[in-house]
Amino acid sequence: MEGQRVGRMRRWRRRLVHAAVAVFALALLARSGEALWSYFDPFTPAMLQVHGSSQRVLAEDGSILRVTVTSAGERLLQLRYDELPRLLVRGLVLKEDERFFEHSGWDPWATLRAALQNIAAMKVVSGGSTLTMQLASVLEGTQRSLLDKFHEMRRARQIEDLLSKEEILAAYASVVPLGGTLRGFSAASLYWYGRELDQLQPAEIATLIAMIPAPSKRRPDKRGTRLRSARDKILRLLLQAGELSPAQYRAAIATDPYTKAMGFAFRAPHAVDALLASGASGDALSSSIDLDLQRRVEETFSQGDSFGVDGHAVVLLDRESGAVQAMLGSRSWRQIPFNTATARHDAGSTLKPFLYALAFRLGASSPHRLELDLPIEEGEYRPRNFDKSFSGQIDASQALLRSRNLPAFRLLRRVGVGRFRQELERVGIDTSEIPLHLDLALGTIGVRPIDLARAYQRLAAEAAAGDAAANAVLAALRSHSPPGCRGRLQQAVAWKTGTSSHRRDAWCAGLSKDHVIVVWLGRLDGRPAPELVGIRSAAVLFGQLCLALKQ
Repeated sequence: MEGQRVGRMRRWRRRLVHAAVAVFALALLARSGEALWSYFDPFTPAMLQVHGSSQRVLAEDGSILRVTVTSAGERLLQLRYDELPRLLVRGLVLKEDERFFEHSGWDPWATLRAALQNIAAMKVVSGGSTLTMQLASVLEGTQRSLLDKFHEMRRARQIEDLLSKEEILAAYASVVPLGGTLRGFSAASLYWYGRELDQLQPAEIATLIAMIPAPSKRRPDKRGTRLRSARDKILRLLLQAGELSPAQYRAAIATDPYTKAMGFAFRAPHAVDALLASGASGDALSSSIDLDLQRRVEETFSQGDSFGVDGHAVVLLDRESGAVQAMLGSRSWRQIPFNTATARHDAGSTLKPFLYALAFRLGASSPHRLELDLPIEEGEYRPRNFDKSFSGQIDASQALLRSRNLPAFRLLRRVGVGRFRQELERVGIDTSEIPLHLDLALGTIGVRPIDLARAYQRLAAEAAAGDAAANAVLAALRSHSPPGCRGRLQQAVAWKTGTSSHRRDAWCAGLSKDHVIVVWLGRLDGRPAPELVGIRSAAVLFGQLCLALKQ
């Protein structure tokens, strides 16, 4: 008997050893298979960016001007773990994956629980997916088939090997679909509440979590029981977990979860377009746009005369730093998204201040030197003044102030086209597109309003640094007031108008105490218009801007 008992024990011991070896072999085989599968089909960090990313474009004060769309037309703002509110992290874990910080990507207990729930309901009511598996599904667009589940499990293991738990949560919170073209909690927070995620109340955070996994059916702007009941369940979980006090819970429960979407900000659109076109990169792009100044510019143009043309541009710079504080590329971006503030237009007489400053520096003229305002023949070319009259002899400052073409033509011939080209390039005016001749004195070169504004800012900076030529030019340009401004400005404004050949462009550029202002008017089809005379149209709007900025 004793021998039989010992024999049975030995057989059981051998069976246990064999079973352990078999289990170990199977585990080793499974792990080897998983490793081999991962070798041929790895998960890489680049896969986290499969949906792309939006950019926040920010005003000077940090407020949002625009949230750009991805190549798929969605809005997705990447989040770091330290940007996730604690209530969001706890709410997600409690609702979706209680053992998130314990499992390695796949939770067998959650799978078993989901299977039992589905059997009891005789339909799929729970998928048993962990947050890591859900992330894999969102990144690769898998469905709810059994094969897809196995693929999600494998991907989840790969993700867990590559990322920390905190990085997984941040990735999930960034890309989870939240209805329509929204991905991630940051984009949803801005769209529904008009605030950043860290500014939301507990009820609002719970509402966003409650939208998962059916955001289209649980939209906050669609009334019904689904969203409220799902939100209230999350609030109860947070209360039971000690994340909310009873008072906080009662206040949150009493809050109506339904609201109209705030939508995304869309401000200073032409300035934002210009910034994005420059190739600026990063999740957040900072600009120097001053929203109050931008508003004043937009109101001035929307309330002012259009002068019968469809092309309007304004560039406003800080006089000291040269930073772009406001930009308008048309009266309405919705109607005309084309940005005329960054397009080339014939400069007219707006370049004359730089010619005179150069001549003063070189000693080729001086503010009170008499210049000839008499007819000129240059072969078959016969330049003339805008009013077709002649003044005889006129001092240089008056010739600049009155924008006489013939003295400027003679001045350019004296200093040389090549030297004036160098001067324009020095102040930021691109002269490379067309050959230059003596008619450059009359502004026949195309100039972008943004570049002209920077050139005038450079002139102001040189005057502030004590440059005598720059100061003489500005003194001449300050000797009269813009239209509608006489006696209404605390400090004189230096300004210069311009009208291109055949009245295709009207300009006014100048310097107030704090700002550089450039106004351009024209037709988008390039045809002439009778109102396109600088002093009659662009200068009127320039004066209105000076008064608006004074306020």
